[in-house]
Amino acid sequence: MRELSLDHAEIGVLAEEVLGRGGRLCFRARGTSMMSAVADGDLLTLGPVGAEGPEIGDIVLARTEGGRLVVHRVRRLEGQEERLLVVLAGDAATCEERVPVREVLGRVVSVHKAPHGRANTAAVQAAFSALWRIVRTICGRVLTRVQRSRF
Repeated sequence: MRELSLDHAEIGVLAEEVLGRGGRLCFRARGTSMMSAVADGDLLTLGPVGAEGPEIGDIVLARTEGGRLVVHRVRRLEGQEERLLVVLAGDAATCEERVPVREVLGRVVSVHKAPHGRANTAAVQAAFSALWRIVRTICGRVLTRVQRSRF
């Protein structure tokens, strides 16, 4: 495979074009905000988000305010339809970012670990996403009950 070095703006344009046409795009992750699901140097394959949109637990490529690109996990969805916001955060980060759903460019469909790690299959990623959705639902219910019992 031939590798090409692009800046964030170029990757964003390429991702919109390729993923918007239903294709797939591969690139190397940089940074540590998604450790250990995605490590610096891992090869990510992205696919289109699809008509159903991003789901809680998905790892997505999104453009944040100011045009910065991030690969982060969907923590929750806020609002409805045209005003839907996707709340993102890295697995190793504490701060969240809200982006309009139209700024979610693609969904990570596979992670190929850099030589220092092991391969992460789509099945493992799907299982983790499903488990994450269950945990978030349970935590949300517990918090709701705690808040109700306080009043």
